[in-house]
Amino acid sequence: MEELTQLIRGLKNKMAGSFDISADGNTIYAHSNDYKIYMSVNGGMNWTNHQIFTSGYSIAVSPTNSERVIYGEKEGLYLSVDGLSSVIKILDIDVNVGIISDIVFAPSNTNIVYMITNGYVFYKSVNSGATFTKMGNL
Repeated sequence: MEELTQLIRGLKNKMAGSFDISADGNTIYAHSNDYKIYMSVNGGMNWTNHQIFTSGYSIAVSPTNSERVIYGEKEGLYLSVDGLSSVIKILDIDVNVGIISDIVFAPSNTNIVYMITNGYVFYKSVNSGATFTKMGNL
């Protein structure tokens, strides 16, 4: 129950639409209903928000580098390599194909990242999310 209390304390009165946790369990990123991304570096004990306006639907943190974060918005995919201090747009998404519904680093090889929209358009990265290639429409 203490772990749940830790998470709730910093995000009280916020609705997290999506979140991801680093491999060591210390760094957590979460999208909230106030269109910000919140970050904890101590397992949820304390939270800071990044002034990144995001409609936020999905977020993923690299299993090997907790500062490498990929997150989706309704019109694109964004990458940060410095724990959200800065971000770059890496992929435009046509709103007609749907929003980004999931982003996953491959457990066997973190250079490979998969992304899919809720319209079933599937993308793959082979360079830890620096670029993505459309693989097809499922």
